[in-house]
Amino acid sequence: MTRTVVGAAVGAVLGIFALAVWGMVEGYCHGGAMAVRQGMPPGLHAGFLVAGVAVAYFWWLAAAVGAWVGGLIGLGSAAFHRWWKDNT
Repeated sequence: MTRTVVGAAVGAVLGIFALAVWGMVEGYCHGGAMAVRQGMPPGLHAGFLVAGVAVAYFWWLAAAVGAWVGGLIGLGSAAFHRWWKDNT
């Protein structure tokens, strides 16, 4: 059970981090047209702005998906650990 909870927590943090990285790449490559404002040229400034907007609006979704995936991985790890312990 502990592995599942730790996996869910780590998955939530990594899900938010992945969302921020995606927003940074999107803003750096395409400018601020997606989330911030039209006509903002691509670059580092647009990358930070788009990443901030993406995290501000969709952190809950990224955390939920990451926690779900991390929890399943932790649950599978715990089940494999019990199986390995019983069969070796």
